[in-house]
Amino acid sequence: MRKIYNFFFCIVTLLASSQLSAQDFTPVNTGMNMTVFMTQGYTSDVALADIGIFFTNDAGELQCAGSPQQAGTPYTPAPNTPFQITLWGSEQAADNGMASNEAFTWLAKDVDGNE
Repeated sequence: MRKIYNFFFCIVTLLASSQLSAQDFTPVNTGMNMTVFMTQGYTSDVALADIGIFFTNDAGELQCAGSPQQAGTPYTPAPNTPFQITLWGSEQAADNGMASNEAFTWLAKDVDGNE
């Protein structure tokens, strides 16, 4: 029984770590989008380098659907400051953006590279 538990624990850990290893906070412009506006901003005890909304693609990997941009350049808003994210939708028959009714997965990376 213990071997089964250890096996299950290892599989869950592997899947969780692979899901959270999305390093690229650069979204793909698919032409279809919506805007997410965070009126209260965010709070954090650490200095953030990146923040974004991700979706799970057909390969089961997290892929960036949107991150804050200012004049076309990625930036990280200051804590407790309103910001917006253009969230790109998937093109028909393509797995390159958020699908209808798909849940948002928020990820942030601090200045040391920790997610």
